[in-house]
Amino acid sequence: MEIKELKINNFRGIKSLDWKINSRIVCLIGPGDSTKSTVLSSIALLFSPRWNVQISDLDFFKLDVSEMIEISAVITGFPKEFSQDNKFGLFHCFWNKEESVHVLEKPGDQPALEITFRVDKTLEPNWVVRNLDSGEEKPITAGEREKLFVAELGMYISRDLSWGRFSGLTKLTGSKNTRSSSVALAEITRLARDSFSPSDFNDLENALDELKEVVINFGVEPKGELTPGLDPRELSIGAGLITVRAGGIPLNVHGLGTKRLFTMAIYHAIAEEGAVFLLDEVETGFEPFRLRKLLNNLKNSPTSQSFITTHSVTPILELADDGIFIVRNNAGCTTINPLAKELVPFARTMPEALLSKVIIVCEGKTEWGILRPINDYWSKSKKELDFGTSGVEPAFHNKYGGSNSHQQAELLSQAGFVTAFFGDSDRDTNPTFEELEELGVGVFTWPGGICTEQRICLDVPYEGLHEMVNLAVECGTHLRDIYSNIKPKLIKHEIHIDNFEELWTIGNELVIRETLGDAFKSLNCFKKDDRSLQLGNLLVDYLDYMVDTPTRGTLDELIMWCHEQSS
Repeated sequence: MEIKELKINNFRGIKSLDWKINSRIVCLIGPGDSTKSTVLSSIALLFSPRWNVQISDLDFFKLDVSEMIEISAVITGFPKEFSQDNKFGLFHCFWNKEESVHVLEKPGDQPALEITFRVDKTLEPNWVVRNLDSGEEKPITAGEREKLFVAELGMYISRDLSWGRFSGLTKLTGSKNTRSSSVALAEITRLARDSFSPSDFNDLENALDELKEVVINFGVEPKGELTPGLDPRELSIGAGLITVRAGGIPLNVHGLGTKRLFTMAIYHAIAEEGAVFLLDEVETGFEPFRLRKLLNNLKNSPTSQSFITTHSVTPILELADDGIFIVRNNAGCTTINPLAKELVPFARTMPEALLSKVIIVCEGKTEWGILRPINDYWSKSKKELDFGTSGVEPAFHNKYGGSNSHQQAELLSQAGFVTAFFGDSDRDTNPTFEELEELGVGVFTWPGGICTEQRICLDVPYEGLHEMVNLAVECGTHLRDIYSNIKPKLIKHEIHIDNFEELWTIGNELVIRETLGDAFKSLNCFKKDDRSLQLGNLLVDYLDYMVDTPTRGTLDELIMWCHEQSS
């Protein structure tokens, strides 16, 4: 079976969702409370193999029980028996990639069914198959829904690793036509009952002698002697008392990752004709190498369809080409869109950014580097504003920096990510800053049409300017190179010096700041390795003394914007 369309109304945090799906593996990413898990829960509810499910007022959007919960899906690849007239053969619709679901069959179409789950304020669930042409509806039973085989992998690990009602092992036993586990359990129960000797439990027998006297006083005459024994009713298949052991140790006491893999293997063994697997937080319990293998197995399955959620970069790296879907929720309106092909290279180089609430696209390594120590400064002085609390991720990569950074900000915003741009203002851009702002991108650049190094040189206290020169030298820039760079600029101001140290004596502080800023920019003094981090640490030492400067103002505006957007 494969789900082609999913609609959700008034379920938990989702007021509405209308989603067309054309992928066999769907990895949902998005910030907390974007309703990723709710999407999986809705699928599980729609195809639940139980005749009754637990629904409460909490399951209604904003607790409003006046609005009915309705979840529906268009499916293809269902069991052949569903096409019989006495089943749902008269309720067929059709699906193709170009036109999605429709009523009249066309060449190349796949037969489809629309299944709907509803529940109103009575909290009585109702499952039906709907005829899209006539609107007629027919109930679909729990047994019929079970044949569609939608499995929440890892949700009921202990149950699935034992023989019990609805467990994976029970389904595997039945599907493989092996000896019935219930029959085997009945024989085991008889053996256990016959081998139980009351004489081995003298303490229990003594207690029962006392009990006999008590019950007789209450007017109850036991029919025969009271002896300890086993109740065969408690040794039922539904109780899950028989489990799988590895090396004599029950699988249920193994590590979480091992248990999840065993459970998934069981369901894959059952689902020879296709199934839908649901895995919330797929990375839980797995090392990256085991997670990669699992994802590849799911991705390469020719029959199964998988819906997963993640907060890990590993699935993004493995599924970036085809399988990553971005979830956003705006006042209950949930949207799910595939990751744009143009963003795949960005996803492979900065996957952690796609898991954040707000992405700051940094134009260069300098901007990215100074934000990290500045965030530490914010986390100490303004705890509620730091990136970790707000879910903000500064992003930069050499391949997508510089002039390419503006396009990256545009693409991320168009894909639904809350995006800010942070960088220089010393050149024309495509798209322009105005165009980015029209898209909703927060644009934060230095006033004055200058780069980061130039802005800091203009605003840092004078002693900090000396430290910037020392830091540039420590980072590998020779003092003679700085002198060679500033000398022709000073000559234009009719200032002549014979060595770098004479710069501090020229008596024109603005010229000193401007020429040093130009030198740091052209010599790339803070752009390699971790030099920008060191520049950020230097800047943090002076931020408290830069309250009224453009540097401090721009940084404060950036952090406040990010905090507001993530709230």
